[in-house]
Amino acid sequence: MDKILQKLQVRYVAPVVRQFDKYWAWWTGKLTAMLPDQVRSAILQQDQRVQIEIDDMGFVVSAESGTDSNVLGRIPHHAEDARDFELPVAVTETQLILPAHQVLVRQLTLPLATEENLREALSFQMDRQTPFSVGQVYYDCYVRTRDNDNQTLTVDLIVTPRAYVDELLDRLTDNGLTPERITVLDRSSDSPLPVNLLPAGRRKKYGIGFSRHRNLIFATANLVLVAAVLATPVIQKQRVINSLEPQLQEAIEEAKAGTELRLRMEQLAAASEYLRNKKQTELLVMHALDEITRILPDNTWISRLDIDSGEIQLQGQSSSSEALIQLLEVSPLLQNVRFRSPVSGIGNTGEDRFHLSADLVQVQAQ
Repeated sequence: MDKILQKLQVRYVAPVVRQFDKYWAWWTGKLTAMLPDQVRSAILQQDQRVQIEIDDMGFVVSAESGTDSNVLGRIPHHAEDARDFELPVAVTETQLILPAHQVLVRQLTLPLATEENLREALSFQMDRQTPFSVGQVYYDCYVRTRDNDNQTLTVDLIVTPRAYVDELLDRLTDNGLTPERITVLDRSSDSPLPVNLLPAGRRKKYGIGFSRHRNLIFATANLVLVAAVLATPVIQKQRVINSLEPQLQEAIEEAKAGTELRLRMEQLAAASEYLRNKKQTELLVMHALDEITRILPDNTWISRLDIDSGEIQLQGQSSSSEALIQLLEVSPLLQNVRFRSPVSGIGNTGEDRFHLSADLVQVQAQ
């Protein structure tokens, strides 16, 4: 189980951690650039690094803050000469850069599983890969490439003689300098390699101060910026909504007025239609009554007249009932004249009871 977990950690967890470290370095740099000049200057003043390089004359001491570098002075190799310059008040790191000719570099290919305990694995390779034993050197390494398919990684082993470094550290200590990082310049990029040849037990222990809290400050700033990015669209939308509310309210009022006007117009149209229909109906009834009175002969009496849904029904008695249909069909107001029931005689009077109906024809009012 331990071997399985170790493989999973090497294959999946370690790449994620490396990518996060790269992202964090990039993001903190972006955050620093976004800060106001005064705040950035204050942070950089608290985040000063001392870099020590070696040449033929002695040590060259520089102070670095952000991307700026300033040579503070020199410390000669002669023991009787001391430094004659002041170090920055707040120093986050003191770094010693060794000359390239004092460092041995070996490139090794190792199993990917050794990445979890890489320094320990390299300590067993020291006798075979270098002319020194592990007790004679200070060493560190960094991974150049990883081959997940072949389960291997390419490592650069950096080695320097312990006696040489101890002599340098003693000289620097006499001048109040205690490096907690020892590295060497990369010959291809002329920048320090990501290694620290100094053993962990000899590295300087910093107290808790502002410079050690800068990651927490950057993390807090990161969260604040993320919250601001998430909140900005919401705030902008709320501002747009607030600016549109008066226009929306005005549009609602106009819509209500339009709706009320439309309903009023519909009511007026309905009333007008009702009056027009009423007028036409009454005119039709009046015309029908006038037409029937004119057509029917004098020997015909109407006892009941009904008009409903464009149909007129006539009930009465007449001595010439059979001729009524022909008489009524002559009228342009009547059509489809028909008996609703058979004609029946009334005793010995010579008259008949009739019940007939006809459809009324609509006419335009004059």
